[in-house]
Order: sequence, then structure tokens, then C-alpha cells
Amino acid sequence: SAKLSSAANARIAAIADEIKKQNATKVRVFGFTDDLGSSAHGDVLSKQRADAVHGVLSKELGPTITYEIRGYGEQYPIASNSNEEGR
Repeated sequence: SAKLSSAANARIAAIADEIKKQNATKVRVFGFTDDLGSSAHGDVLSKQRADAVHGVLSKELGPTITYEIRGYGEQYPIASNSNEEGR
């Protein structure tokens, strides 16, 4: 799902605060998925996830930031997809 929980929104707000402290002008937002389902679905979902995070960041940071937003689907896993915890 690309829906953000209240905990995720709070975490993104904290990240936005850090971005403000660093006076960043460009932010990269990347979305990912596990390898369940089709690769095409994962590509779409990962972009939706990145867009959801971008939506929160843009509200927190205002119009002065340039964003790079990309969905990577199941590429570049940081954990095993063989169990629920890794996914």
C-alpha cells in the first residue's frame, strides 16, 4: 500500500525538520516494494509510495525545494524477501 500511517507521517515530518536544518535545496525520494506480485505492479506501487512521501515533505518544506521522485519496484532490496519481516 502507498497509504502512510500516522507513525510514517511523524517520521517524515522529523526528516523534514532535519532537511530544514541542513538548508537543502534538493531532495531525492525513492520508493521500493518487495518481490511479491508482478514487477509492473511493484514499479507502479513504489512510485505511488514515493509520491506519498513527497506529498508530506512538500507540505512540510514549502516550494523552495526541488525533488527527484522515483519508484524502483523490487530493485535494490535491503532485506530478504523470503520472510514477512524482510518484506
